[in-house]
Amino acid sequence: MTTSLNTYTSLFFLTNIYYLLDANDVIYLKSFVMLTLSSVIYHYTKIRYLGYIDKIAVYNIVFQGGLRLFKNYSKNALITICVIFNFLSVIYLYVYGYMHNKFCFDKEYHEFYHGILHFHSSIGHLLIILLMKTPLIKLKDENIFTIKYNNKLEET
Repeated sequence: MTTSLNTYTSLFFLTNIYYLLDANDVIYLKSFVMLTLSSVIYHYTKIRYLGYIDKIAVYNIVFQGGLRLFKNYSKNALITICVIFNFLSVIYLYVYGYMHNKFCFDKEYHEFYHGILHFHSSIGHLLIILLMKTPLIKLKDENIFTIKYNNKLEET
């Protein structure tokens, strides 16, 4: 039995776990731990019901990431655009591929494209984590900036 390429590409999500360790967001962290474990185990075993568990973990990550993007999108427009690009890339690979039996549903190259899907997903969420860690700087008056970092106010 050979190990699926997607078993290895599921490990991209370990980078998300690493960067969430100091982000003070236990729910997002536990969601990525669940996704990583379910993805690695499913792609290694190909047991159907584990695939359903993996899909639930995926939907949870999409929801959790969407909430955090919505909360932090105003901090940096370029990062937000990159997150949206990665999300649309994943949707294209999966949904368009499903509709036309291409990409993630191609008979010969499905694992390669699914690995690219793992990569784009991980990068998109890493960018959301970066947005979460980016301080929100607002001009309070002409001389004082207010910086909100990790929900704590600091004045300079």
